[in-house]
Amino acid sequence: MKIIEIQLLTKNIAATESFYRHALAVVPDVKTETQLVFLFGHSKLIFTKTYAAHPQYHFAFNIPCNQIQQAKGWMQQKVELLPISPGVVLTDFSSWNAKSFYFYDNNGNILEFIARFDLLNATDTLFNEHSILSISEIGIATDDVLAFTRSLAQTHGIAYFRNFEPTQEFTAMGDDNALLIVVNTHRKWYPTAIPAIANPAKVILDHLGQLLVLEFAA
Repeated sequence: MKIIEIQLLTKNIAATESFYRHALAVVPDVKTETQLVFLFGHSKLIFTKTYAAHPQYHFAFNIPCNQIQQAKGWMQQKVELLPISPGVVLTDFSSWNAKSFYFYDNNGNILEFIARFDLLNATDTLFNEHSILSISEIGIATDDVLAFTRSLAQTHGIAYFRNFEPTQEFTAMGDDNALLIVVNTHRKWYPTAIPAIANPAKVILDHLGQLLVLEFAA
């Protein structure tokens, strides 16, 4: 599965453009007064201006599997990384064979760089903005995780992530290339104290060679 596009909301287009230009060294592929489009490999990250309540999201980017330390050093020059414990910012997801770290963007969104070792996408090139390979995850909050994920599985054939037992609090669907991270409303987004809240979003997936459009309401 691949994440082709995620469409999110922001209250401040100018500040969002400034953050992504500075922190991730990317310039908008499309820029208007009400929308920004950033490209990361085969994925589009789209922000649209909103005047509604402040929306917050969690999403992740795939990076080369051998560059988590390089990526950490690259990002630490620009943003404060979120600690998982005092003095520690790297998370070892041993059951997922991955490591990652987290940081906020200007909107308070929780961003993540994740190196998935099973993707075998190592590179000798020094880490830079082109090393951000694709959007890897998008978080979705719902009041009934198991009913929601059963519907995705039955309607669209999206599989639960390997070696993962679905629970009412947290479920991952997809594969190492892309995951839907479905959590119970008000469960805290790791590694923060921010409660997960359903916010409007649109996600376009390449699933088994077909485009699948998912739209989520607040």
